[in-house]
Amino acid sequence: MDVGGGVQRIEMTERETPVFGGAEFGTAGTYERLHRTVFGELDRTHLLNASIVNLDRAPRNARGKVEYQSNFHILKPLDLRRPLIAIPGHASGSSGYSGVGLHQWRSEIKSKEGRLPT
Repeated sequence: MDVGGGVQRIEMTERETPVFGGAEFGTAGTYERLHRTVFGELDRTHLLNASIVNLDRAPRNARGKVEYQSNFHILKPLDLRRPLIAIPGHASGSSGYSGVGLHQWRSEIKSKEGRLPT
């Protein structure tokens, strides 16, 4: 299914370990922050991209697509085997942070081998 573009690669640009002065947060423990950059491209003629302002004026690469990149951060516990894990994440747009997500896994969620998701 053609969705009008997509992610080409994700690069890790920096890793901060530990953050918050090494403070522990409940059962999740200490955290680290992963700084990443996502690189992608969009088809400027695709119907799904029609609402993107001035996309038709953006330069195209050799494949005729418009390239983009965006920075995002992942805040995660250092030990993913802890029983309760909450991972807040931030995604930034051209004007700063524009999205926040929270993903949780509990100890009762295990793989077929009886291990926590990592």
